[in-house]
Amino acid sequence: MTIKLPEKLIINGGKPVSGVVEISGAKNAVLGLMAATVLTDELVTLRNVPHITDVIDMCDMLRELGAEVAYQPEERILEVHAHKIKTNRIPRETAKKIRASYYLWGALLARFSITKEFDSLIVPVPGGCKWGKKGRGHDFHEELLKLNLGVSIEYTGDLDMVFKLPKEMPCSDHPRVYTTPRPSHGATMHWLLSTVGSHNAMMYGASQEPEIFDLMDMLSMMAYGQACFIGQGETGLIKRQGACPVGLLGGVDYIIMPDRLEAAAYAMLAVATRGRITLKGIDTYTMSPFLTQLRDVLPDGVLTTVEGDTLHIAANDLDFKHMQPQTMLMSPFPGMETDLHQIWAAVLARANGKSYIVDPVWSTRTVHVPGLQKMGVKIEAQEETYQVSATEKRDVAIIEIEGDPSENFHGATVNGPDLRGTMGLIVMACSVKGESVIDPPAFALRGHPNLIANLKRLGVDVKEG
Repeated sequence: MTIKLPEKLIINGGKPVSGVVEISGAKNAVLGLMAATVLTDELVTLRNVPHITDVIDMCDMLRELGAEVAYQPEERILEVHAHKIKTNRIPRETAKKIRASYYLWGALLARFSITKEFDSLIVPVPGGCKWGKKGRGHDFHEELLKLNLGVSIEYTGDLDMVFKLPKEMPCSDHPRVYTTPRPSHGATMHWLLSTVGSHNAMMYGASQEPEIFDLMDMLSMMAYGQACFIGQGETGLIKRQGACPVGLLGGVDYIIMPDRLEAAAYAMLAVATRGRITLKGIDTYTMSPFLTQLRDVLPDGVLTTVEGDTLHIAANDLDFKHMQPQTMLMSPFPGMETDLHQIWAAVLARANGKSYIVDPVWSTRTVHVPGLQKMGVKIEAQEETYQVSATEKRDVAIIEIEGDPSENFHGATVNGPDLRGTMGLIVMACSVKGESVIDPPAFALRGHPNLIANLKRLGVDVKEG
């Protein structure tokens, strides 16, 4: 099964969107949940699974490892039965497609420490870059595996790493404590997956994103209450408590949380085009930081109404002259999501004054700026280094947007640079008059299920090229 991605999108914009969008399961949760399926030899059913290429590629990887996989994209149901793992080598070609394939490192090693199916795991060096002794010898993914599972690491040239398990896994009342210098979504998910064989473990500096707690909930259900994860708010502390498992976890039937970032993107599309949109299947708690931002940006008279799991936005009477500029500081949840600021730029371009977006999380998230400039947006970006603590300096992206409520924008041919940046350019293209070409659109299409069909359903004139 594959998803065919067009080489370009051709959008004739300038019309308000109108319609309903069903929000998919969270892209930032699904790969961690899929990796967790190897922690049991029983059937795992995942529901609300987004139909994206990462899911297809992870399905292929699980099959190559020996799992039985059945995916029904229209029903959003995925069934995985990893009754037996037939190889201790993660497939190279498939792993290259998914950056988060490292979730399987800890999950498989934790499984092997219990089942003894293998005593080692061979993995391709992610992305072909030189990790380990060739460049990043203290990478946090390697370090957490050494701490949680006691693995030793060997390197076979620049191609593979071999993680070897110890002969016996210690089970001690003394906690194994792992600390990251700053919150990392990937490291926290990997830590959760790799501690299944641990009796008592603690992580400081853990990410507190909602998708992390989605994985914690699923793992706790699979453990039948014998182990629990405790997250403690802004302290970034997560504990794992419970007896050392004598066997694998159990199966589970689990519903993936809604994608708060997908929902926010469509909400901003409604604002930028002065349209009306209904988003079904949202989670108001995980969207609360964004909804607070949105209401701060919009003038009185623009309705953002929540009814249960449904969000209604009516921006058809929006006067951009009354939309005040903003200063946004991106930060981990429950702050302003770094994943959204590239899309926010398409909205703030219409504010009545100068806005600033400051991102200390990902200083390189400025690749969308040239595309917006080609569409007539007065936007500039720079990167500066700040001393954020006694021991750490950090690169910070500072983006300045000179708003133009009279909308002196136009269509253009632009490059789709990354997932959220490409989505920001698509939102801009939908909102400006004239033809825009997004070349390539692949990053956005890989992260937003059924994006083209949804745009057409909302009334956008979009064609595949």
